Amino acid sequence: MTIKLIALVIFSYLLGSFPSAYIAGKIRKGIDIRQEGSRNAGAANVLIVVGPIFAALVYIADLLKGLIPVLLARNFIGTDISMGLCGLAAILGHDFPVFIKFSGGKGVATTTGALFGIHSIIMTILFFIWILFVVMTNYFILSSLICMLLIPVLMYLFKLSNTFMIFGVLIFLAGLFTHRTDVVRIFRGQHPKAFDTAKKYFGK
Repeated sequence: MTIKLIALVIFSYLLGSFPSAYIAGKIRKGIDIRQEGSRNAGAANVLIVVGPIFAALVYIADLLKGLIPVLLARNFIGTDISMGLCGLAAILGHDFPVFIKFSGGKGVATTTGALFGIHSIIMTILFFIWILFVVMTNYFILSSLICMLLIPVLMYLFKLSNTFMIFGVLIFLAGLFTHRTDVVRIFRGQHPKAFDTAKKYFGK
């Protein structure tokens, strides 16, 4: 790897490590978001614990954490491996942020940003697939994991390089790891349903 690529990968990880949800909890309510609600440092938990305005800001920030590194890699290096490495580094930074002792979120929004930078059409298709599976399964988490699983499949169908497909698989495995406890709870019937969660919040 070149010095430029190494520098971009390190920058991508550090940018991904920016703890937007943690900061939102501290600023708005003086809490550690990882100790409240679902205990996840992500926009969904910020929505439940802090409120919609901060949740929207956190989601945008987390999405940009994935998008910016991929665009920088495309513009400054221009290879598939550089875009894949920078996108994955940003996702891992969000999942395991150095700034808050490697205890971060689950990477959905950051993955969305990274994939949008790699191939916007694939990400748009996955967005509608996600909505479809939310309606069919009544689980946000399960729908997100299904979409992550479909990333390398769609990359293959759109004839992206083998390099991108490898990173697609790695992104899915990272998502499966961060959601492992959610998967167990879903199989046990203990995970909250999507529409129940929405009713609980918007019914306040």
